[in-house]
Amino acid sequence: MRKHVVVFLDIAAFSAGQFERWRDSLPTLSELAERGTYRPLKPAFPALTCSQQATFFAGKPPADHGIVGNGWFDRELMSVVMWPQEASRARGPMLWNIYRERDPNSVVALLFLMQSRYADAEIVIGPAPLHTEDGIIEWCYSKPPGLYERLAEKFGAFKLASFWGPLAGWESSQWIANAALWLLENQTPDCLVVYLPQMDYVCQRKGPYSEEAHNDAVKLDSIIKRFYDWCCDWGNAVLIVASEYGMTEVSRVVYPNRLLCEAGLMRLREIGGGLYIDFEHSEAFALCDHQVAHVYCRGNAVERVRKIMSEVEGVAAVWGDEQKKAAEVAHRRCGDLILVAEPDTWFAYYYWNEGEERLPFFAHKVDIHNKPGYDPCELFFDPQIKGIPLAPHLIRGSHGAVGEGAEDAVFFCSNGIGDYAPPRLASTQVLAMLYRVM
Repeated sequence: MRKHVVVFLDIAAFSAGQFERWRDSLPTLSELAERGTYRPLKPAFPALTCSQQATFFAGKPPADHGIVGNGWFDRELMSVVMWPQEASRARGPMLWNIYRERDPNSVVALLFLMQSRYADAEIVIGPAPLHTEDGIIEWCYSKPPGLYERLAEKFGAFKLASFWGPLAGWESSQWIANAALWLLENQTPDCLVVYLPQMDYVCQRKGPYSEEAHNDAVKLDSIIKRFYDWCCDWGNAVLIVASEYGMTEVSRVVYPNRLLCEAGLMRLREIGGGLYIDFEHSEAFALCDHQVAHVYCRGNAVERVRKIMSEVEGVAAVWGDEQKKAAEVAHRRCGDLILVAEPDTWFAYYYWNEGEERLPFFAHKVDIHNKPGYDPCELFFDPQIKGIPLAPHLIRGSHGAVGEGAEDAVFFCSNGIGDYAPPRLASTQVLAMLYRVM
């Protein structure tokens, strides 16, 4: 008998609403729902990629694993940490640790997960470009060493531009899927975890219910079919497909840092002709991350910030300690306050005023690590300036908030888990579902 294999596909930006609207044109997901198990899935707060992935595989909320967003402000280093990749950032144990405890000889493969670099897993692959004076050397970290180079020989080098930036699209998911299926055929790990990002791009650019999003969902379904067919051919395999979050349509943007500057709570320094945040002397700073903003305060600024933000149209809530605890996100990495946007609103990181010419060096660049917040405008390109536009009005979809007005994610399993899965699954319960089918 062939060994038991679990394949877990982690999908960005696919909602229960999209599935129900488009299920007639998504035959693979529809078959999974009919023959196996399908549940709407409630994301943990915040409904962001790094937080959801850690929640899936730790089985605990951000208050426990510590990934409170796609980034946070490090109070000790006085700097912003955006998109950290090291596995040590998330507090476990994680799925791969549990596999090893159950069977020291088990093999777990992790492809393109956010906090997976240096993970205690046998196979790991993820983007790790080298930044030089002459530009970027495109490369992927892999364990064992040389695995990425073998895959690049077979499928071509992984193009970082397809993973993020103006050219990001379904080609990234296609490459990742090719690599994952090669691993299944040639190394057949006990558990394979694969991140497929493509829906994230189109939903932000065009909107979650746009024709373009529908077209990409059909492409996604065809990619999922390849894994489903492999599992069926293998015989002793389980396929799980879970999305991290669903997006809502947005038409409004709020600039928390501009408001903090206007109130005299944020200080800026001019360096080399550009304006930069003076974290040392600022009383408040908002790390904006889609529909969530962690606001870090000093001294007595908390109540002033709370009053200012509570009066801003588009801000649904300003959370303090009590609300953070209730949402299971209270952690030392959190802001003193958390702003939650209305479903039709998102937060932009810009701290300079409209028309300001003293822009920081990263303003018109794809620069996910230096920007003090998330910038979805990096999905667009302005040929006139040959760079990233400062055009928040272009954004059509966002995510991060949970609760009323937010979209449920989805959970599919090729096996009938039955009553073991509640009618509406929580992302903290996904690990228990995995444990059930290990």
